[in-house]
Amino acid sequence: AGNAGFNAAYVQTGVEQCDTGGTPTASCDAQCYVLPRRFVEVEPNNALATANNIGTFTLIQAAIQPAADFDLFAFTVNEVVHLTAETSNPNGSCTGTFDTGLALLDDTETTLAYNGDIDFSTNYCSRISPATHPGTRSLVPGRTYYLYVELESTLDTVGEYRLQVTFTPNVCGDGYQGGPEPCDGPAGCSPTCTTVCGDGIVTPPAETCDSVPGCD
Repeated sequence: AGNAGFNAAYVQTGVEQCDTGGTPTASCDAQCYVLPRRFVEVEPNNALATANNIGTFTLIQAAIQPAADFDLFAFTVNEVVHLTAETSNPNGSCTGTFDTGLALLDDTETTLAYNGDIDFSTNYCSRISPATHPGTRSLVPGRTYYLYVELESTLDTVGEYRLQVTFTPNVCGDGYQGGPEPCDGPAGCSPTCTTVCGDGIVTPPAETCDSVPGCD
């Protein structure tokens, strides 16, 4: 089957998202991926066992239909990273009755972060980020995580949507303690993200005391 806008003379097979006969176009590259490159949802994906593995894709094209539908997308990180994820209309905007709920789950189905509306009065898209959701910080290498997208209100209709994912490597100075860092940013933490024993400031989790009687 072909996608709208592509030459019907060429046939999509296997993992192809489009096919223009080997000649790249503005909407289909030489490896037969739709441009900009994106992961296209495959149903069913409403259980952990059938979640779509997005691999290294950071742009996802999907749909919630019917209203009771929800989508799960799996990914695994290979280094300590912080996650930002945001839903929008297919064109990247957030208008009309578009209203999603977005969550990050771990491999035990524990909810690490959830957002219904970026702004309850003006923006019904959803966003989770390290700045507002601590559960998106310092994801563990080798562990599988899941992004969950739902229709937040049964009075609304989502249909097609876009999910943009950003992975930011953990670095000293980003303000989020992660990986081998004993601290990052608060008082008592050095510029190289190490604690300073004897400065009189307790910096958890590395320190349980500092310069008080009984502290070694």
